[in-house]
This record gives sequence, C-alpha cells and structure tokens, in this order.
Amino acid sequence: MSGGAATQIRVSVGKPSMPDHSDGQSWRASRAHKPDVPDAPLYQALEGKPLRKKRQRLALADPAPVFAVDSALKEITTIPAVALHRSAAHAWAARAVACYRVCLGKVDLQEGLSYLYLGEHYREVALAHAGFGDAWRPLHAEVESVMAADRLEASTAMRRRSVANPSVTP
Repeated sequence: MSGGAATQIRVSVGKPSMPDHSDGQSWRASRAHKPDVPDAPLYQALEGKPLRKKRQRLALADPAPVFAVDSALKEITTIPAVALHRSAAHAWAARAVACYRVCLGKVDLQEGLSYLYLGEHYREVALAHAGFGDAWRPLHAEVESVMAADRLEASTAMRRRSVANPSVTP
C-alpha cells in the first residue's frame, strides 16, 4: 500500500450468510420428524398390491409391522431378564460362529473379511448380553469359549491370506 491510501472493507448489510437461531426455537420446525407414511391407508382399492412412486417408501398401516411388540411385551413381563439375556447371548454367539465358518469358505478375500468382521460384531453383541446381571462371569466365559476356536481359525486364515496376497498392503 503505497502513498498511505487506506484499504476500505465493505460490509454487506443484505441477507446474512447464516440464519439467526439465537432464539433456540426456529431450528426445531425444520428439523422435526416428517414421516414418509401417507395419510391414506396403503392397500385401499389396490387389490393387495401397493403402488409406489419412485423414491417413495412402502408405507404400512402399522409403523413397525416386523416387530412383534405384543409378544415382546409378554416375553419381558413373564421371563426373567437374566434368562432373556442368556438366550440372546447364545443366539448371537451362534451367529458369530456361523460367520466365522462362512468366512473360511469364501474364496474372495474381501468377502471372507466381511464375514470375519460381521462375526466380530456378533461376538461383541453376544458378550454384551452375556455380561448382563450380577453373576455374569460364568455365562461370559461360556459364550467366549464357544466362539474362541472358530474365531481363531477364521482370523488366522484371513491373516495368512492377506499376507500372501500381493495386492494387500500390510
């Protein structure tokens, strides 16, 4: 800046670049849940076949038709929570073992790794359910031991295959 000329800064007084949410309420309306379920019943006059427009979700009368809420309500009010978590731990452990075994049978490395990772996720869920209650240690040890051999075999196989594959970087 030669000659001592001062630089002028223009401040725009028009529309602000960011909306004013200082009141704490104006943002709520735009973020409110807007269900994709139309007002009219889905199957009315469609002879059992719902019509769907492009990018429109299939709407059902019951918002959660795949969830058996009534049977779950009966289950949680009649079966002790420890028993529920025990059966859930066993079910998730079985899913983890199944994933580990599928992992071993996959020829494609990426598919095998996908099943290994899915098995790891199911294992964590099984252990979370096994850790419920006061006397959790025996169930946790039981569930862990059921999965251990298959987990070790699958992870060792994937590690060997990954190291042997030149396209995989260590």
